[in-house]
Amino acid sequence: MRKRLKKKQLITKLFLLVILSTMTIGISYSQLFASLNIKGNVTGHDVTKDYVITSDSNPNLDIRSFTSNTTQVGNIERTNYHFNVFNLGNETINNFKLTITFNNILQNINLVGYEYTLNNNIVTIINSNGLKKSKSVLVDFVTEAISMNTKILTIKLEVQMSRDEVTLNELGVVFNITSSWGNYTYQYDIKVTNKRGKPINAWEIEVLLSSNTSYVSGWNARYQAAGNKLIISNAENNGKLKNNETTSLGLQLNTDIINFIPTIVRLSVR
Repeated sequence: MRKRLKKKQLITKLFLLVILSTMTIGISYSQLFASLNIKGNVTGHDVTKDYVITSDSNPNLDIRSFTSNTTQVGNIERTNYHFNVFNLGNETINNFKLTITFNNILQNINLVGYEYTLNNNIVTIINSNGLKKSKSVLVDFVTEAISMNTKILTIKLEVQMSRDEVTLNELGVVFNITSSWGNYTYQYDIKVTNKRGKPINAWEIEVLLSSNTSYVSGWNARYQAAGNKLIISNAENNGKLKNNETTSLGLQLNTDIINFIPTIVRLSVR
């Protein structure tokens, strides 16, 4: 009986010794890794849903199968987000918009197959290909940030109604240069006037920017720059315009063309 007890005590001591040795080696390795300032790739996979879908999101849309995978290379944190947007409604959704807010400012985003804009820590994604009822579409993109532990805070899902293309006789748009400085940075006051003879709920302007012309900033509207195109759409407070009502917005462009005025290629309202 005593021999069994001693054997049991010996096994327990050996087990505790193994655990203590493992912990010591792990701590020593971590300290050595830090002291030598070793740099390399650090990866992680996250399937937790720590973001929030905003309360004003469209109830016919939902996020499914959300995952994120982070890689640290030098001082850049790259995260691959992968999820499906699901149509819970009974009808096909012509297009939808995602407004994704992050906890840190993003340096870059890589997204194929969608229109998108990046403004500091907010990414707007627009799908125009339609989404049938009870179907989903994949959204997959990579973000880059200098700040550590960058993650999604909120996602707003909106359904966008179809737009009607109109002419300048129906939606008046006038660019006025109000100031300029440096090597041709121009500031514009833009007047948008509803001339349709009936109220409109939203408007959008697409213009072409000449080579060596780039978007700097804008206000009282949403601005989406992609290549040589700039899409200007209404803000939340000035989309609804009564007949003959006008709203003003501001824009700054950098260009090497004296007195440059953007060329309007498409106008639409809804």
